[in-house]
Amino acid sequence: LAEDNDTNRFLVSKLLKMMGVEHVQLALDGREAVQMVGAGNYDVILMDVQMPLMTGIEATREIRRNGFKNPIIALTALAMASDRQNCLDAGMDDYISKPIDRHVLLEKLEFHVGNPERSAAARDVLVNDYIGDAIEEPVIQGNS
Repeated sequence: LAEDNDTNRFLVSKLLKMMGVEHVQLALDGREAVQMVGAGNYDVILMDVQMPLMTGIEATREIRRNGFKNPIIALTALAMASDRQNCLDAGMDDYISKPIDRHVLLEKLEFHVGNPERSAAARDVLVNDYIGDAIEEPVIQGNS
């Protein structure tokens, strides 16, 4: 998860863990994401688009040049069709606009990496039980 906003980073990482993702590593900016991908093995990257030092677009281009083949999914408050296309043109595989809907996040992850060990219904119950009524959809508000 490459995300510079503390709140978004916390909430997305919590959602991922509730969805059964065992290992979530965090990058605070695009440059750190490039370094981490060069040194690790990742099934999927969730990449904020607007980050300091190196944007998610720049980081994705660099990561793709370095040979990373797995999915990269944009997380962004930019919601215009041209913004989505810029993400795809940079080498991202998909796009999730902020505020992040937990169901959309789950759908995208299932589509790109799957999770055959747990049914969608079980994951939905797990997410709903944990979040309860305290957090209404949309889950994450962001300005980056």
